[in-house]
Amino acid sequence: TPPPAAYNCADGQGEYGASLKPDSSHNSLMECSAQCDLKAACLAIDYTEESSNNACRLYGTNDPRLGDGGGDARRYCTKSKVLPLPPSTPPPAAYNCADGQGEYGASLKPDSSHNSLMECSAQCDLKAACLAIDYTEESSNNACRLYGTNDPRLGDGGGDARRYCTKSKVLPLPPSTPPPAAY
Repeated sequence: TPPPAAYNCADGQGEYGASLKPDSSHNSLMECSAQCDLKAACLAIDYTEESSNNACRLYGTNDPRLGDGGGDARRYCTKSKVLPLPPSTPPPAAYNCADGQGEYGASLKPDSSHNSLMECSAQCDLKAACLAIDYTEESSNNACRLYGTNDPRLGDGGGDARRYCTKSKVLPLPPSTPPPAAY
C-alpha cells in the first residue's frame, strides 16, 4: 500500500460525469482524500462540506472545471506528493466510545463543526487539557465538543445521537504505518 498523498486544492469540480463510481457521503477533505488514497486509479477529488450522497467524488484523468465550485461550493484537489510527519507530531490517542454526551455546559470552548470521530478526536489530540469528546454526525456548529474532567451523561446521546469518547492511551505508530497526508 502506498503512503497517503498530499493534496493541492482550489475552488472547482471534476469533469462532468467523469467521477470514478461510487461517489460517497464523505464531506471533508480528510475523509474524501482518504478514499482516493485507497484507489490506485484516483488522481484527484472534488468534495463539498454539504451533506449529500455524492459529497465526495473521485477522479482519474479528467478535464476539471476550475473556478466553478457549483451550488455546493465544491473544492477540486489533485494529489501532489507524500509529506512526512514533522518530528514533533505526537502519536494519535485511541478512544473508547459509547452513546452519550459530556457534562452539560462543561465543554472546552470553542465547539466545532467537525462531525466525525476522526475529525473531532484529531481536535482533542491537539489540546493537552482534552480528555474526552462528544460528537454527532449531524451538521451543526457544535457537532464536536471537547471535554476535560467532567461528569458525562452516558447512555443519553440526545436528539443528535451523540457519542461520548474518552482517550484511552496514546498508541505508538507501528513502523510499517505510512505517515498521514498533509492537507
